[in-house]
Amino acid sequence: MTVQLLDETHPMLKPVVEILSAYVLPTPDVAKVKSRVKELHDTVALRNDPDLPFDPGNRLECRALAFTAPSFYGKSRSIREALKSLPPIVLPDGSHLEPKVLRFRCPSYASMSTFLNSLLRATGYPDGRDMPPGAALSRLMPALATRRYTALWLDEFQWALYPATSPGRSRQEEENAVWNTLSGILDSAQWPIPVVVSGLPSIVASINHDSLERQALRNRFDFESLTAMTLANSGDVTAIFTIYSGLVGVSVQVDTALEIEKRLIHAANYSLGLVLLLIKIAFARAAARDDKTVAIDDFKAAYAVKMNCRDEANPFAVDQWREIDPTLIMAQSAGERRPAPPAPSAKKKK
Repeated sequence: MTVQLLDETHPMLKPVVEILSAYVLPTPDVAKVKSRVKELHDTVALRNDPDLPFDPGNRLECRALAFTAPSFYGKSRSIREALKSLPPIVLPDGSHLEPKVLRFRCPSYASMSTFLNSLLRATGYPDGRDMPPGAALSRLMPALATRRYTALWLDEFQWALYPATSPGRSRQEEENAVWNTLSGILDSAQWPIPVVVSGLPSIVASINHDSLERQALRNRFDFESLTAMTLANSGDVTAIFTIYSGLVGVSVQVDTALEIEKRLIHAANYSLGLVLLLIKIAFARAAARDDKTVAIDDFKAAYAVKMNCRDEANPFAVDQWREIDPTLIMAQSAGERRPAPPAPSAKKKK
């Protein structure tokens, strides 16, 4: 049987995946991320001169917080939940400032110009042709200040640091430009904004580069390296099945001899983040069908689309699944590879 490969962003699956993603399993990392993000967010109320009233021009320069870990460790899930749960900021006069967070996922196939223009458009700036980096930056800073964001989250930040293209500039110059942009956001005289960045551990290597500029900015960053949220008990997987089934009205009907729970744990190398993602995609596929029943082919398709692997390397496609080493597949996972560049548009005939 041919299995159609659709990921969690496909319009047919996305609504169900979003419902399942709204349910957050309580884990130690989520609690830690919530605490650190709230602590950073509250610094918006700090004044440069405590003797003067709180005012955009009397705000203390901000700091940044970086969460790093390999793919499928649950970074984005934890940060998303932390930002969603932020309470209002208590200002010095006792009034409250409601959270206003700009969430931005860095383009995976981009240049510095694409990064700045995409971030500018995320603020609500009118869409149009990409501007040169300098022009985009000159509009970005006022746009951020005017909207008075209380936090900026840059997800998949490694793509901004290691752009796919850097016309006319070296990679080192591109990295410097990105870090300098962050420095400008943290130090803005109009409205400094605390920044949360998340991505692969290569972010740490970049900011640790031996230069005076990086050293100065490094002192403004706090780093959190997240550990894998592990799952080793088949009963825990069954419990997740039960919760998710109730949320979207599907049932799991897989022969017990196939040991689907153990296959999931093995395929994800005990990573809770990947286990949850595979379950969400499989359940969304079942919800799109009339029978509303999750089958092993749904997990096979979910793993194939996320790992881009052949059947012989797919734990849901073979009988000898225990002999597959999932770490080899995960090291080259779809989440860590840069996607292929968009196809060039066809030129019009003269």
